[in-house]
Amino acid sequence: MAMTEIVHVGLQDVPKLADLREASGRETGEDAIRQDGWRERFVHYLRARQEAGELQCFAARDDGQVIGMAIASLVSDYRFAVFGERRGYVNAVFVAPQCRARGIGRALTDAAVAWLSARGCVTVRLRPSAKAKPLYRRMGFTESGELALDLG
Repeated sequence: MAMTEIVHVGLQDVPKLADLREASGRETGEDAIRQDGWRERFVHYLRARQEAGELQCFAARDDGQVIGMAIASLVSDYRFAVFGERRGYVNAVFVAPQCRARGIGRALTDAAVAWLSARGCVTVRLRPSAKAKPLYRRMGFTESGELALDLG
């Protein structure tokens, strides 16, 4: 078995993540991936934010194949502008089903958290699937006090 490596994804390789993002959306039943043009918007958003230094994409590679991904995003909001509290999000953590239970999701999340920490984040949030919650709890993530109101 080859060694899995976690790498920063450069701007030119961002489109390669769209297939994994689509697989993730299909697995969770996400309707948004059925919208026309979502891939182009996905790639444009990631490239623009990454070029601005506000986001970093990570990939897990095994024998040259991309088998997993994660995205680390800096948040520029009220807490940052007024109090200087930098926060971050870990988004789109996904590992191909045949490659799970090998620590790849944890390694991707660790890389994303390290990137956010190096940029001064005091809090990192993520929205896990129910299946992934135990992993994130073991990593030290806790339930937050936020509530959400769906206006859609």
